[in-house]
Amino acid sequence: MNTTAKGAYQIEVFEDGQLIEDTGEFDNLITDLALAEGDPFNTGMLCIGTGTTPPLITDVSLEEEIAAKSCTFNTTATITTKGNSRYAKRSVTSSFNGVSGNISEVGFRGGNLNAVRSRSLISDGNGVTTIIPVKPEQTIKISYFVYILIPDVMATGTVTTPYGSSAFTIKSHSDIHSPAGIFAGRFNNPFAGYSLRAILENDSYVESTVFNWVYDAGARTAAATVNFLATDEGNRVVHRFQSSIDTNNLPIIELETPLINPLNSDISFTLTFSWNRA
Repeated sequence: MNTTAKGAYQIEVFEDGQLIEDTGEFDNLITDLALAEGDPFNTGMLCIGTGTTPPLITDVSLEEEIAAKSCTFNTTATITTKGNSRYAKRSVTSSFNGVSGNISEVGFRGGNLNAVRSRSLISDGNGVTTIIPVKPEQTIKISYFVYILIPDVMATGTVTTPYGSSAFTIKSHSDIHSPAGIFAGRFNNPFAGYSLRAILENDSYVESTVFNWVYDAGARTAAATVNFLATDEGNRVVHRFQSSIDTNNLPIIELETPLINPLNSDISFTLTFSWNRA
């Protein structure tokens, strides 16, 4: 099961309270360093520089950083549509004062210079690379927007047990409105820290006793072992799996055919999510 992320910057320049330059949004490049992190769009530094070399996915820093500001992404994601696809949008903004120079590159990084997660040369509204001369008396406002793809269907397949088989679909909820977990770019915690429920007949449920995530930075995957303890009170019939809280905004697992969980038998399986840049 996978999703993708992409981002864009916007740079505005103000003088005496008046907006004198606005690039609009222009695409960024998400680096390999970002892909190695499970929650790259959380806290960090917005940075600007005077480098003019086109960005590469292997970049670890701006070419010539001249200023940086610490920042934290907003925790709430909103839904936006691009073409026929839905995305969760999150953003961070910082303002710089007292900067002088020909600004030509922008990035988002960790706490040190060699931890850049995103880098871009500055472009104008037509997508043409440009340089913005700034003076100390001007204010530079930088916004970085991250878009996480929300697939209608993340994965399909068939689960087979000694007691029956069913096609399954892992998908986003049709009423998603405030994306969370993997849908908000928290790739190391796809279900936002909540447990998983097996939904039974009449919407009764069983809470998972184990739901632990392990993030593999090299593979860019988060894998979880899920377990529901056995019961001696009779067979259980499972209709779907969903988060214990915030169901509409996290992945759900639908079963085409309900599965029988015999008495005195645990339910156990593994979920694996992955991500990449768009």
